[in-house]
Amino acid sequence: MNAARPDVSIVIVSWKVRDLLDRCLVTIRDSEPDLAAEILVVDNDSRDGTLEMLAARHPQVVALDAGRNLGFSGGNNLGFAHATGRTVLLLNPDTEVASRAVSRLLAVLDSSPDLGIVGPKILLPSGKIQLPCARRFPTLANQAIEILGLSHKFPKSRLAGHYRMSDWDHLDERDVEAVSGCCLLVRRELLTSLGGLDESFFMYGEDLDFCWRARRRGARIRYVPSAEILHWSEQSSAQNESPMFVETFESMYKFFRKNRGLPVAGA
Repeated sequence: MNAARPDVSIVIVSWKVRDLLDRCLVTIRDSEPDLAAEILVVDNDSRDGTLEMLAARHPQVVALDAGRNLGFSGGNNLGFAHATGRTVLLLNPDTEVASRAVSRLLAVLDSSPDLGIVGPKILLPSGKIQLPCARRFPTLANQAIEILGLSHKFPKSRLAGHYRMSDWDHLDERDVEAVSGCCLLVRRELLTSLGGLDESFFMYGEDLDFCWRARRRGARIRYVPSAEILHWSEQSSAQNESPMFVETFESMYKFFRKNRGLPVAGA
């Protein structure tokens, strides 16, 4: 860390995943020893010793106590308000950052002025790719396929795999419609112009909405497989599973209503 403006502000919103957050911060430190970065952790009222752990083990981190659960969007927006970097990285606390992953994302983002957002390859503990790391926007057709489970039965089909892009091996770098908010690097100017994340999305769907709005402003979005992170996946939401299941469907409805219009949303 240095006194100059950081190249990247890493914003992590945490809720009741103290130990995973600790591991995430260790991997950032170990994987990016020379990166000009600042790290901001927003604690969404975890009450699990997260703030005490940060003070004891990671004193260089800017710890922000939200005082209540602001959700993913609200928590990130609080972090954005305190961030000073020229770029901002949204990062889940239940992730582990591979060697130079953030630097590789930053290098790609800096390579072209019309790139607004970049995202990495996201791996599950099994070693499989978490396919929402690069996807297409929801449509009535591809969401019907998802609900019917056809994308899981026929993942290599171009039609059935449309939303998750599962007919593609995700090994080459390319422009995509959306990347995952689990790990998403954005230019500060674009983030500011979009007004941050839409807080009507408490959890889920906010990354799709953010990418949608970015593309409407002419920004390109790029998937970068040379940058990798490990995602333990939904460790916070698993602690409150039933409400989060409902939130998933409500968020998709909000996306359709906001961005596709009432007739498509069915209201």
